[in-house]
Amino acid sequence: MRITMASIGLLLITALGGCASSDTSGIKSSAEAMILGSNIDGTELTERFDLNGDGEADVWKVSFLRDEAGDKTLLRKELDFNFDGKIDITKYYDVNGEMEREELDLDFDGKVDAANLYENGLLAVREVDTSFDGKTDVWKFYDAGALVRKERDANGDGAVDSWEYFKGGKLTRVGSDRDGDGEPEFFEDAPSDL
Repeated sequence: MRITMASIGLLLITALGGCASSDTSGIKSSAEAMILGSNIDGTELTERFDLNGDGEADVWKVSFLRDEAGDKTLLRKELDFNFDGKIDITKYYDVNGEMEREELDLDFDGKVDAANLYENGLLAVREVDTSFDGKTDVWKFYDAGALVRKERDANGDGAVDSWEYFKGGKLTRVGSDRDGDGEPEFFEDAPSDL
């Protein structure tokens, strides 16, 4: 089974509270998820949820307990996307409850393959290891949630050698490093019909 970022996103939205439809995938919305229990360790509260009804935890919410009244701040959500008992997606939140970072294991091998970094609740940088060798080789940069630049290490030497620039969601300019110094020597404008 091939897993894509789109399929992970769709199932993540469903699993963490998107739609409440009853489909045949066995995944319930967060409104239908069964709470399995919780535990407190110092000022940290961990709540466990079962999304597919098998009696095993699939989502863990970790919160900071601010006071004895039970007021809490969400620190992290962990999701077992394929229900194999291992964490596949981890979301980290700031003190205001806005997401700061999201880590994804795209091939379910227990290692992070992609990370999304957020600023003021908006996606700012996406880092992806497309070759699954433990090294990031694609970086996407966003401004107000819109893609503005993409960098790639195409030859795997650890240095960026390809740049793509976007405006209004369209590719406008491409740059490349031809001598391996990590700096672009060549730029060309993208055709206007792209």
